[in-house]
Amino acid sequence: MGASGEHGGVGTNAGAAYLFQRSSASWSQQGKLLPAGNMDSNDLFGFSAGISGKTILIGAVYEASNQTTITTTTNANNFASSSGAAYVFH
Repeated sequence: MGASGEHGGVGTNAGAAYLFQRSSASWSQQGKLLPAGNMDSNDLFGFSAGISGKTILIGAVYEASNQTTITTTTNANNFASSSGAAYVFH
């Protein structure tokens, strides 16, 4: 579940995503996802989300990094204002 208005520990509307598991008729929180290292206010991480098997894709509609490749390293620049990003968790 995306929570784009979550503060995420870095500022207003940074965002977060929460993982829940259903057991019979009840749900329990299993985890919280945040992007590593480049989270800022108003990124809206969690604005969109998708799951396929064990792969989770989380969107951050206003992420401002100019990174154009999929990597496990952090690119903490803000050179591309409101460009957006997608984060893959597996």
